[in-house]
Amino acid sequence: MTDYLSYLGLWGYVVDTSEDTADLSPDIGNYTTKTTVDSTTTTVVDNLRHSTDNRQWNKGNAQALATIQLRLADSIRSKYEDKTSTRETWEILTKDYPETTVPIIFAEFKKAIAFKLSGGDPAPEFATQDQRYADLDRNGCALSDFVRAMINVAVVPQKWETTVQQNFNVSGTEKLTLESVNKLIIAAHQNKQYIFN
Repeated sequence: MTDYLSYLGLWGYVVDTSEDTADLSPDIGNYTTKTTVDSTTTTVVDNLRHSTDNRQWNKGNAQALATIQLRLADSIRSKYEDKTSTRETWEILTKDYPETTVPIIFAEFKKAIAFKLSGGDPAPEFATQDQRYADLDRNGCALSDFVRAMINVAVVPQKWETTVQQNFNVSGTEKLTLESVNKLIIAAHQNKQYIFN
């Protein structure tokens, strides 16, 4: 959500403490201030600081608030519909939902086990899968290196299966690590010989 609000130029309404600053849109105003939020520095455009007319701020706040509310599940949206401040809404949401939820972790887990190799260069596809594993680790759902390796072996395209299986027969499971499996599959893609070591 933070990335989406930033992309829309609306994150400034979440981090702002008063109704006299504008959003993050770089094309609005000439003055900037620094505000620290979650240990990151966000530039908040401050073109309404001395203005008596806050219509632009009110419009931006309404857009940011509507963006947050529209992205909420129907079952919880009504709890936040009476809020008029983007910042207040965000603070309540972060109190109500401080951690990654089980459905989000499960969705990441499903992506990890549904991983497929296209048959092209596997290196960038492994990088994407490694990011999924890192997300699972960060959210308390770490998979062992052996399980990660087995998931990656399970997605080997048929044209590389023989090479992979021959190596398993030679080396056994004690050397079956994510790194060695990925190297083996990349070598098979490049028509090179790779032996577990």
